[in-house]
Amino acid sequence: MGTRLRKLKQNLKDKILSDGKTIRGRLSDKIINELQQYYGMAIRNNANNLQEMRQAVWATYLHRPSTDDNPQHFACPDGPQSWCNYRKSQATGDPYHHKNYIPLAVMEVIKPIYRDLGHPDLLRKCLHGCTQNQNESFNNLIWTRVPKNVFVGIKTLKWGVSDAVISFNDGHMGRLKVMARLGIAPGINTIRGLQLLDSVRVRKAQYAAEFNTKKARAARRRKLLGEEEELEDDPDYSAGHF
Repeated sequence: MGTRLRKLKQNLKDKILSDGKTIRGRLSDKIINELQQYYGMAIRNNANNLQEMRQAVWATYLHRPSTDDNPQHFACPDGPQSWCNYRKSQATGDPYHHKNYIPLAVMEVIKPIYRDLGHPDLLRKCLHGCTQNQNESFNNLIWTRVPKNVFVGIKTLKWGVSDAVISFNDGHMGRLKVMARLGIAPGINTIRGLQLLDSVRVRKAQYAAEFNTKKARAARRRKLLGEEEELEDDPDYSAGHF
């Protein structure tokens, strides 16, 4: 979702949309990140139910162009725990005012992306509700051993992938099994070094998984995107302006 929206934004940056304006400043990276998060949430919250998953995806599409005069939250989940603030306000009785909505002209050009990514054939592959984090983690282990920007022979590539598999499944201590099969007796410093690498890796993973750490990262990302948007929307800031 994020990749396709950013590509669309780049391709249409100078094109005049149906309302006579361009897409510039109206489909920011912050909005794209939100749409991407909504899309992922629609998949994870409706695992094993294709119909509800598809409905949730389209609910995130209809949610963003809604205004006070034209609310389109009929597909959003209701109740005080809803991710939709409009539905939440209905349940709690609090007043709600729409803001930061996406113009209809912009929603028209991104609709084909939702049509593709909300297709039953694609969503059916997402019914397990899992992520690609494990794949990304394994790829990272490979490329730290065999960098993409350095040419290596097939033997070096195979060794790098094999070592990545061992570390991914059994940690750095897994190399001791290979040494044993090769008839190599590791010294005490080798064992302690491998144990240290594993403990550091576990501590980093635990720290990254903490709620407060995730929240801080998200806050920094929102702040950065907000600063970038201010520069984009500032009429006194543009290439060659001065």
